[in-house]
Amino acid sequence: MKNLSYWITGDNPEHLKKHLPYSRKKIQMLANAVIIPTFIWLVFGFLISSNLMQKPWIQSVLTGLGCALIIFILDRSIVLAEGNSAIKWFRITLGFAVALVGAMLIDSVIFQSDVDGYLKNKYKTLAEAKIDSVASVYDGNIAQQKIVVDHAKTEWQFRTDQFNCEINGTCGTKRIGYSAASKAKENVMNQSKSEFERQAIILDKLILGKELSMANAKAGELSLLSFSSILERINCLHEVAFSSLGSGLLYFAFFLIALGVELFVICLKLCSRQSAYEKEQEILERIQLRKLEQVEVTSEYLQKIGYEGRAAQKSIHQKYHHPILN
Repeated sequence: MKNLSYWITGDNPEHLKKHLPYSRKKIQMLANAVIIPTFIWLVFGFLISSNLMQKPWIQSVLTGLGCALIIFILDRSIVLAEGNSAIKWFRITLGFAVALVGAMLIDSVIFQSDVDGYLKNKYKTLAEAKIDSVASVYDGNIAQQKIVVDHAKTEWQFRTDQFNCEINGTCGTKRIGYSAASKAKENVMNQSKSEFERQAIILDKLILGKELSMANAKAGELSLLSFSSILERINCLHEVAFSSLGSGLLYFAFFLIALGVELFVICLKLCSRQSAYEKEQEILERIQLRKLEQVEVTSEYLQKIGYEGRAAQKSIHQKYHHPILN
């Protein structure tokens, strides 16, 4: 575990043996600050992909590993990087952005059941409104067609009564039995019956079309629940979380915890007390920079005086044993 910590922070454990325990403890703390959010993103990356995005198991595992690798590289870069105030503020901005996104996504997983219930009610309401809209389109045509069917039925019944009356000899030609007059009335009766049946079929088709359209409208709205986007789920999460004071405080507490875990590595890096090992490395870095600056000045000077100047300096050095330039 210690070797892993030293690898994460880029330090040599041999150099730390002569230092006080605080220097070694701080290395452990920085490494833990990198490992914790990496493990969290490994778990929640998998849950976000599998539960929220409905991706296959293998793809979710790869997503979790990819998220963990990205967070590990970013947090390790924060631990390893040294620089001026611009670098410091860039680290803070980048870390806060990652922490903010991570906190919202993690909360989306934690409160998934609440968001799912809210989305179901939302799409159920939309489905009912869509069904009412579809029904209103068909209702006018169905009501009008019912009037036509009732009229056709009345006409058919009237023609049937005339035919029976003619056959019985109680009206019309008053001849009992089948005759030319009864045959004509039978034809009219059959035509009325056919018209009634035709109009009834039209009515049945309208009613069936209404039922199918209503079912399709409901299925179409509810099917959107499984394809809800991450942004939509986050918006619903905020609506659910801030619907009451208690749920708002609970959400805010989880959000702060997630945000604190993500920002912990930055706070530890920038706000913790500098260890003796870090101070030693800083001093060694300055010494090395001064040496390199001296080498650079010497190189520029030698290049400026040229070959003849260097030869003259060499002869003076050999003659007086007093080096002008080391």
